[in-house]
Amino acid sequence: MNISKLVNIIFSYLYNSLFEKRFRDVPRQMPQHIDRFKLIRDLQPEKHFPFKVGLYQDPLGLRVVMKIWTGKRKDIHYYDLLHQLTSIQILNNVHDRVAHILPPKYKALSIPNVAFSRHEKHKLILGTKFILGKPLAKVHDSRRQIQIHNQVVGYLRFLGRHMTRLEVSQFRHKLIGEYLCILPLITIAAIFEHPNLFLDILRGIWVFVKNISAFTGYYQSTLVHGDLNFRNIYLRGKKIHILDVEQVSYTYPEFETVTSISTMGISHGLRNRLFSRISAKSKKDPNYTKRVSSLMINCEIHNLTWNAPRENVIWYTNLLKKGISLSPV
Repeated sequence: MNISKLVNIIFSYLYNSLFEKRFRDVPRQMPQHIDRFKLIRDLQPEKHFPFKVGLYQDPLGLRVVMKIWTGKRKDIHYYDLLHQLTSIQILNNVHDRVAHILPPKYKALSIPNVAFSRHEKHKLILGTKFILGKPLAKVHDSRRQIQIHNQVVGYLRFLGRHMTRLEVSQFRHKLIGEYLCILPLITIAAIFEHPNLFLDILRGIWVFVKNISAFTGYYQSTLVHGDLNFRNIYLRGKKIHILDVEQVSYTYPEFETVTSISTMGISHGLRNRLFSRISAKSKKDPNYTKRVSSLMINCEIHNLTWNAPRENVIWYTNLLKKGISLSPV
């Protein structure tokens, strides 16, 4: 991670924690108009969400989902939204360029295009084309859910393998060195937010450090979504649309498994299937379990850095403990 960006994130976190109300407590007021677009409805009314998200429409009937970040200092959410803007543009460019060699099973997949963006001093707005469909979470067929989930994973890996060096350089790259650099920051932030979880977080850190040897000489890196839950996959007829790509990065393939398990937006069937996959691979490669354990610990400590609702905190804590238990004693 860029050092100046990291410093900015640290100071913005301290500023927001000490001098401003946390975003969960700030009243949400969606702008009635953004440029030529008029607000139809708030899509994310929960106050704990770090962005304002609304459905807007222009005079010609074009519907756009606007995601809005505001703040006096550029925090991690600002950089996530900026990364999402870049990621959408690059991924769609790559898709168009390799369309002629795209395997048939991936031809129905796409990422909604950017329809509007605006960058101001204390505000960043990203508008993407509205998809009128249903989330994969509402498909009551666990086998189909798992099949589509695997399609999305494979599609992103395919795009990742066909990028130019310049395109690859625009994405985040996270190997063990990057995870270690960010670990002290997320540990302090998580303890600051949830001091009652102090011992659990420290146990997680101990296991993470103990497992570092499992990453030695392991350089596999692939393009992952980073937040692949069933609410981020939309279906419209035979088309499959992938949403919220702000966490897309090049990292260990195990990270996609970990983040999919972590999300509250997937079925028990897929979660159990992913844990079964971990068990099966661990028999062939003992270091695989250690890597999954460390990445799960990192993921859940990161999830605990914001003042999430109580049910989320319980979920993240249970998965932190699961990550700790996965590691051989």
